[in-house]
Amino acid sequence: MKVWKNHLAVWVLIIAVLLQNTAAVMAAENSGTDPTGDPTVQSEEEVQMPEEENGNDEAAEEQDLSDAEEEDLDLPEEDPAEPAVEEAADGSDTAAEAGTDAAAMEAEEGDEAVPVEAAPETASTDMTAAEEIAEDSIEPLLAATTISVKDTAYDAKGDGDTDDTKAIQKALNVAQGAAADKPLTVTVPAGTYMISAPLRIYSYTNLELASGATIRRSGTSIMLINGANDTGGYDQLIDVTIQGGTWDGNISSSASSPVNNLIYLWHGRNITIRDTTLKKCVGTHHMELTGIKDSTISNVTFRDMVRYSGMSYPALDGDGT
Repeated sequence: MKVWKNHLAVWVLIIAVLLQNTAAVMAAENSGTDPTGDPTVQSEEEVQMPEEENGNDEAAEEQDLSDAEEEDLDLPEEDPAEPAVEEAADGSDTAAEAGTDAAAMEAEEGDEAVPVEAAPETASTDMTAAEEIAEDSIEPLLAATTISVKDTAYDAKGDGDTDDTKAIQKALNVAQGAAADKPLTVTVPAGTYMISAPLRIYSYTNLELASGATIRRSGTSIMLINGANDTGGYDQLIDVTIQGGTWDGNISSSASSPVNNLIYLWHGRNITIRDTTLKKCVGTHHMELTGIKDSTISNVTFRDMVRYSGMSYPALDGDGT
């Protein structure tokens, strides 16, 4: 009997321990802790429970993220040339280079390349001195004005070697700001002034060469022509006087073909040429005036007309003067 009681006590103790362990396991499941007592370890079902509880919100967020990723994938790639153009839009030299690169990339991507026009070439390199410096800013004259081609602003040399075409023309261009009551006088001091292209003279100009001044041609172009290049009427050249000095065509006595006139003026009025000498012309004219109204030619010497074969000169005497 005593032995049976002892066995019963053992079984009761075992049952009590089992019940205690079962209660501990259930408590651990309810509290989210491991049966061992470590609260940081959770079962797989417990980890997934919050997702089930908040499934709708998180699913919506995941869907939004997925949609955004899909939209990003659908967006076209940014043209790398565009930022280059924007960065260079500050007016620096890089702007032109960036724009060129962008145009080239667009031409590669498109069906057709857009042709880029090259800058036009100069129509003719045979420009007169007046045309070469036509961009000079000419201010209207405030009164009658006298300048010298040797002034610092023009700096003609008159040494017989230097090409003074541009220097003399720059002085003559000042007359583009002249008027009937504000004429321009351009003086040419003694010396020999070489020119390689036509000089252009404008309205309201008095061109005065000193007695020891010579303007000498170094090529075959006309020496003096209208500043205005229009035709018709009598208003292309108004109130002009050319006087003094010598105009030298610089033609040798052995010339075998005609060379341009020395002075050629057209469609103007009130033109005076006096007290000057024109020499060394071959086959054309020392001076030619066309469509000129009210002109005066006085005390002008024409000399050293060069004869060439195949041309008769019945009006000329033996010495050609």
